[in-house]
Amino acid sequence: MLTFIKNMMIKRLFNPQLSSFSQAGEDKIINIIAKIIGLKKLSYLDIGASHPIYLSNTFYFYLLGNTGVCIEANSARVKMLKQARPKDTCLHLGVCAETDPDNPLQTFYVMASAALSSFSKQHVEATDQQPTHAEEVQMIGINDLLATHCQRTPNLVSLDVEGMDLAILKAWDFKVHRPEIFCLETLSYSETDQVKLYDIIEFMTSCGYIVVADTYINTILVRADAWKKVRPRDRSTIYTARSLPVESARRQEPSL
Repeated sequence: MLTFIKNMMIKRLFNPQLSSFSQAGEDKIINIIAKIIGLKKLSYLDIGASHPIYLSNTFYFYLLGNTGVCIEANSARVKMLKQARPKDTCLHLGVCAETDPDNPLQTFYVMASAALSSFSKQHVEATDQQPTHAEEVQMIGINDLLATHCQRTPNLVSLDVEGMDLAILKAWDFKVHRPEIFCLETLSYSETDQVKLYDIIEFMTSCGYIVVADTYINTILVRADAWKKVRPRDRSTIYTARSLPVESARRQEPSL
């Protein structure tokens, strides 16, 4: 009952003009992009969804009445996703380049800062934290995921899998599935430094996508053929959007 009341309060307070749930207003930028490229309704695929609301790139669109598929390897987070977003398909899975029937499980390292949790031991060791525990998680290749769990190609893909992003994108079959919008984490954190992952951006541009916005943390890319249809004056609204005041609905991770 308490969770239901909290969710109702969030929906009642939600203001599409001001509210943002993403880390740096990415959801608001994506919403403007979706409008100017003609997406009246959109479906999403959120890989590495983590919290259903806090720092989510897709919860804004859920509140607008859209639905999609949320993938998360942390079992506790999957329960939260199912509870807060019952209209979405929320799956307890890990995503990799290709499904390996001989090795269906991989170790997922859960960190105290859940957003830093990862299958990559190298990524975990580069942080200043120790895992709180590890889970054995069922893995699925990206193209098997799209074929099995997405009824159609999603319009928006949010990808944040802490160290495995490029491998997944390189395995993606762009001949079959070409979403209009990608929101990709392109900043890697280590104990002492932050590194911009230009290799991800370069790969996506080679696949026919254009960088339309970059918050330094995340890069937002749009399919080139969709973007070229947009009038130059409409494109300028993306840059205006960056300077608009954004009132984040959730700056501290809420309990559900």
